Amino acid sequence: MDLKSKLGLENLGILIASIFYLATGIVFLYELMFEPGLFHLGLLGVLSLISAYGILKTRKWTLWFIIALFVIGTTFALITLYYSLISYNSLFPNMEVSLLNACLIIYTILTWIFSIYIMAKRKTLEY
Repeated sequence: MDLKSKLGLENLGILIASIFYLATGIVFLYELMFEPGLFHLGLLGVLSLISAYGILKTRKWTLWFIIALFVIGTTFALITLYYSLISYNSLFPNMEVSLLNACLIIYTILTWIFSIYIMAKRKTLEY
């Protein structure tokens, strides 16, 4: 019995999107532990975990969480990237900031890809 049949998923893309949202939710909540004042990380983390569950269980309400994450996540990443660029006048000034900027760019791209994918496959969200 393969993984797709165990999880009840017909589409591998849905599984990958769910894993992406699960991983980002865990990372955001992990970062929140070290900097509790960044409550928006907690919001993004909780929304991501709820979205991962909804995608995995193919719930219709998941689409609204995906749309919210699309807007909030893109805004968060681009504003943080913009602030980093303005502060350091460079995309890659040192290793720490370079890693942050690279992660923000990758997060933004993957958020767009998976959000558009889930919106396009919204017919598969049944319950």
